[in-house]
Amino acid sequence: MRQARTDRSTRQDYLYGSSAPSLSRGSQTEFEVIPGRRGASSDVATLPSSIIGTAKAVVVVALVIAMVCCVRVGLSAASRLNSR
Repeated sequence: MRQARTDRSTRQDYLYGSSAPSLSRGSQTEFEVIPGRRGASSDVATLPSSIIGTAKAVVVVALVIAMVCCVRVGLSAASRLNSR
């Protein structure tokens, strides 16, 4: 079985209550931002408003059906508890 070395040369010099070591500025990654703007002929495709409206209507109908089903199950469970 291999033993871990416990001498101070292999451990970080951190003591409870001491402050964290400061990092040098040279260790940070450098990056540049290239300014630009979206032109009138953008490549982003958008869906027609009729499809978005239809999708919203489908979501609303699905939520209403889910709520009705939850109420029905709750009432069924409550009526079975009272019949015992």
